[in-house]
Amino acid sequence: MMKKTLLVCDNRDTLNWGCRATSIALGQLLNENSLLQTTSRAVASREHPVLGFGQYAHANHLVNKLIAKSLNYGPINAANRLFGGHADYIDNNPAVSVKRFLKAVAKDRILGEIKNKFEESDKVVINGEGSLIFRTPPRRDLNFQMFAIELAATLGKEVYFVNAMASECPKTPVNKEVQGYVISTLSKCTAVTNRDPVSAELLSGLGLKDVTWHPDALFTWFDRYNDFLSNCNISNYAQLFDVWPESDLFFQNWSDWPKEYICISGASRPPGVNPKNWIAFFSKLAARVQKEIGLPIVFIDPSGDEFLHQVANQSNSYFIRPSSQLLIGASILGKAKAYISGRFHSSILASLSGTPCVFLGSNSHKTQSLQKVLEYPEQTVFDFSDEATNMNKLVEAIKDNITNSDEYRNRIKKTVARRSREAKDGLLKSIFGLK
Repeated sequence: MMKKTLLVCDNRDTLNWGCRATSIALGQLLNENSLLQTTSRAVASREHPVLGFGQYAHANHLVNKLIAKSLNYGPINAANRLFGGHADYIDNNPAVSVKRFLKAVAKDRILGEIKNKFEESDKVVINGEGSLIFRTPPRRDLNFQMFAIELAATLGKEVYFVNAMASECPKTPVNKEVQGYVISTLSKCTAVTNRDPVSAELLSGLGLKDVTWHPDALFTWFDRYNDFLSNCNISNYAQLFDVWPESDLFFQNWSDWPKEYICISGASRPPGVNPKNWIAFFSKLAARVQKEIGLPIVFIDPSGDEFLHQVANQSNSYFIRPSSQLLIGASILGKAKAYISGRFHSSILASLSGTPCVFLGSNSHKTQSLQKVLEYPEQTVFDFSDEATNMNKLVEAIKDNITNSDEYRNRIKKTVARRSREAKDGLLKSIFGLK
């Protein structure tokens, strides 16, 4: 009989290309080797209040939000805490989170469903992704992941922390308290695997034993979908670019879709960074590309880069929304002459077809460490300054990718093919002991 596996943080419940794609890739491997059930990103990201007074009246997320807001009112929150309630059952300390959870679970339908999934599973796999950033204040999804490990250990389940990055935050002080809880909690896992060597070195340096790394699960799409990505004529499938809601371009059928183009995206942002401050940078970049390179620009919003729609309109460029079908998105990126981005998983999607990338900064080390995984000869990360020096170097890097396109594509695809095998073998060995 096949083992039952619970995938925690199955992030397909968001439009974000990276969250969707890597969660699907990881889920595919787990589903092929076990009976799979999941918990969503929303469970990890949204605060979930528990009431100390009265029966918990959760009906839907709207009710949950109203309760959470009422607890922000001092007297109500004080009364709730007096009777053992909390504005959120998740705490920085995973042991406290589990204690609150087990106390509230009997009167909370949503928490009861979570507990049942843990109890019914033989293995619990935590999809770490980009949550493990030691920022101040800490990320709620990171605290939830540590709670999930603690709960699994409490219930006597095998638990695995995989597909993860670990990083300091470039904008806030390191949260030493959460860092300490993370290291002690991860030590309870049967295996801890990161998606890049920089993350593994960081956790090892903090005292975590037996931590290793293998490429992100998304690399396995090279083997799974290589034929489609190589042979898909995206001009014939342009009507699939928009899924919901369909834009005006859906009805125009993208009849003028270019044969050659450059793709550009934004980046995941550190706390306090307003993406609107990047509009000047991307507007100037678009003008330079159009003037000096002459190729059409396709602005890609994998989710979180909505501001690029304004830049696309101003520069008379194409704009692809996050609601697009993932494999069509991968095809668009894969057929670009170059991809300029601070997005981790979108850059992997482009690399599946060998598209050379020019990397922008991010909320962590991920665009630099990805270049190590992809074995770029030099790891260069450009910032978001529209000053001439930075812009000149950025445009020259794009020109270099186009000039040496065939050579770079062959090199990247060879690396990705190997990383695909390593990702699959590493995950199956870590979780199922398969060779």
